[in-house]
Amino acid sequence: MKKKNTDSIVFINGEMPDWQKISVLLKKEYSMGKDAYIIAADGGIRNCRNAGIVPHAVIGDMDSIGKGEMEDIKESDSRIDILKFPREKDESDTQLALEHAISAVDGKIALVGALGGRLDHALANIYLLAAPGLMDREIHIFSSLSDIFVTNKSIKIKSRKGKRLTLLSLSSYTYFKATTGLKYSLVEERLLFSPARGLSNEFISDEASLDIEEGILLIIKEI
Repeated sequence: MKKKNTDSIVFINGEMPDWQKISVLLKKEYSMGKDAYIIAADGGIRNCRNAGIVPHAVIGDMDSIGKGEMEDIKESDSRIDILKFPREKDESDTQLALEHAISAVDGKIALVGALGGRLDHALANIYLLAAPGLMDREIHIFSSLSDIFVTNKSIKIKSRKGKRLTLLSLSSYTYFKATTGLKYSLVEERLLFSPARGLSNEFISDEASLDIEEGILLIIKEI
């Protein structure tokens, strides 16, 4: 399949954030939404439909979609790709949807409905961001309160003064050469995997920079 020169929005079968708020954020801060390739991961089709969106593809083992729902999906638009996988598989539906998004588009990828409900599913979805083959792409998980993403490189993060920023190491530690734009700075310092002490830092300007030398960092930005 030839990649589309666009972004992708993936709807997962978790608690749906405030879609109106998220859609405005996607357009305003990430220039996403217009012509985005829409994927529903299994039962995420309900979140997708509740947002008033017809997906381009539905992917997963379909164990969360009733027979009647599947017929409705097929009837709503015959152009929807139904990509069904065996129930006994190693990958989660979210992983399958993400890998499909990566193969389908060149741009950014946003996940909505990836959190809430079962803690194991929410953590697995977050950890996916650090999987080999995924970290090279810009992938964000959105809740109603947060923008969540992972990096192993130095990065600049835009926000607003007073907003919170949590930094958690997904590797045994993350080593910072320096940070700027944050109330609590890190200079030639390690953040350990545990105990976590990067909670609720604060922007003191509209942009923060993180100069990272080593490690994998989970970033949770208040929106």
